[in-house]
Amino acid sequence: MRILHQLSFPLVIALAAACSGGSSGGQTVEFRASDITLCCDPSQGAPGKIGEFTIRTSPPADLDPATVEARFGYSLVGGSSARMSLPQGAVLGDAPVTADILLDDCDFEGMSVVLEVTLTGRRLDTREPRAVVYSRVFRIINTCPQPARIPPQILVEEIVGSAVSNFENFTMPAPTGVPTGNSDPSIARRIPDAVTEVFQIGFVVVDLDQAQLDAAFLGPNAKFPVGNGPHGRTLAPQFPAPMTPGRYALTWQCPSAPIPLADPVHDYQFSYVTDSDLLPGNNYFGSAPWTADYWNNTDLQYSAQYDPATDWRLQVTRSSGSGGLQAILSSARVVLYDQVNLFVIPWSESGSPPEFEGRHTAFTSDGSAGQGGGYWSGDQTPEQPQLIRYSWQLSL
Repeated sequence: MRILHQLSFPLVIALAAACSGGSSGGQTVEFRASDITLCCDPSQGAPGKIGEFTIRTSPPADLDPATVEARFGYSLVGGSSARMSLPQGAVLGDAPVTADILLDDCDFEGMSVVLEVTLTGRRLDTREPRAVVYSRVFRIINTCPQPARIPPQILVEEIVGSAVSNFENFTMPAPTGVPTGNSDPSIARRIPDAVTEVFQIGFVVVDLDQAQLDAAFLGPNAKFPVGNGPHGRTLAPQFPAPMTPGRYALTWQCPSAPIPLADPVHDYQFSYVTDSDLLPGNNYFGSAPWTADYWNNTDLQYSAQYDPATDWRLQVTRSSGSGGLQAILSSARVVLYDQVNLFVIPWSESGSPPEFEGRHTAFTSDGSAGQGGGYWSGDQTPEQPQLIRYSWQLSL
């Protein structure tokens, strides 16, 4: 074992490399002074063990050895990827204890690990209780370049308040360059323009507590205040209900061009529409001439809509199956950020089912919706009447 550092306290912590000067599981490791420097490549999977440390305890001379107890603890600063094989609060005996330093992913540039051992006991002279905390800090430094965070990842991580590992697992490519139909099937299909041609969709289910909701949406320094903010524009529903802690779906679509926040000529509609209960009897279907309506076969619709005369708004509607749509109270949010249209949808508004089906839609026109030869462009993922089934099971 290669000892890198030895404290002058009665507590001695010695660090040693898992493999000195070599590599383990594709991860190259080099120790410099008290820090661990490595190239952590996410394409090679979870790194696993990158080192180990040994703790030897010797009680202070003024404590009664028969009363001394030593407990281990650690904390992380600047990351969450590392953990110790020795559990928090583990009781340390007289013999040296060796534990592994483990990495679960490579989603970090550098983090500090604070190791602590708390010795408690009674003084020999007064029998009064005494506690002594010994600590040691070292850094884990990742020299491999981190992949650039894509805009939807930035939004999701800001909402949940932490990094999301393997974010690509929550994304799905959408077909491009494919002619798409109008809600009026008599209008010729066309390849969408960039502002509505969606190249990616995504879906994440998270539990948000009050602190996360305050930090993201509700607090005085919220990252996503209603209106313009540091991450684009956030819309609250036309008929808002309070956001409360619970389970939410974060789902998004990415068109090939930035979403305009203002346009003097065109209207826009970016929607996420769902069959929330998987029952066909209450689903919406468009009437003539809109028999191929982008919202067909759904009963709950979330739609960010723009009109040059009224600006952006978030409309949430429910279908009763009688052909009409009724605006409802909702605590949803939608974020318009660069090329991302991200919806924050409460599970409770769907009746808390285990599964549901959904479709992303994007549409713009000059106000004519394509009638009479007017301008229009649209996209659907997937195209109606198809839907994608999702689970409300927690993703993170």
